[in-house]
Amino acid sequence: MISILVGGFLVGLNIKFSGDVADWATAFRQAYFQVISCGTTTGFGSADSSIWPGFAMLVITFFTIQCACSGSTSGGMKVDRVWIFFVSVKAQLKRQIHPNAVIPVKLSGHTLDKESVASVNMFIAFYLLILFFVGLSLTAMGVPTIDALTGSAACIGNVGPGFGAVGSLGTYAGIPALGKFILAFEMLLGRMEIFSLLLMFVIYKWR
Repeated sequence: MISILVGGFLVGLNIKFSGDVADWATAFRQAYFQVISCGTTTGFGSADSSIWPGFAMLVITFFTIQCACSGSTSGGMKVDRVWIFFVSVKAQLKRQIHPNAVIPVKLSGHTLDKESVASVNMFIAFYLLILFFVGLSLTAMGVPTIDALTGSAACIGNVGPGFGAVGSLGTYAGIPALGKFILAFEMLLGRMEIFSLLLMFVIYKWR
């Protein structure tokens, strides 16, 4: 909730001072609508966010990748995983300074075991690698970079709109057929939380 409030506020300020909207009410309405839409993976759009400044696009892209909390029906990495990742990085930095110290990683007052932290970090690594390589494959097919990367982020998070031609008022019609197939598979990976789908292939190989 706090991240949405801060993110929407920053986007609203940015698009107002850039001159993309005429009044404050419209700026904050459009900003919060777009941030909440991406954060909850509802995929709606009330304005063409592709013409907004780069800062606003980056903030919205962050919410496209992060999305909502664990246990929700949204896609994305989930807030809890992102939080655990940063807490684990902080703990690791402290261990570098104090090698003999016992520094646990905690979430909501509960200490997480090493396996859980490693699983979260591995999920985030897989998530970002898939996002990047799908975006890279789309650029190889001639898709503009911003369309490819934000479209990849939107599909793996099951968000919907990215930026550019695949923005909130655009479509994926211009993506080549092979690119659409890759994005569809990426959506399935994201919806199944990556590991669930990959394990199906591993189990099949064992048989």
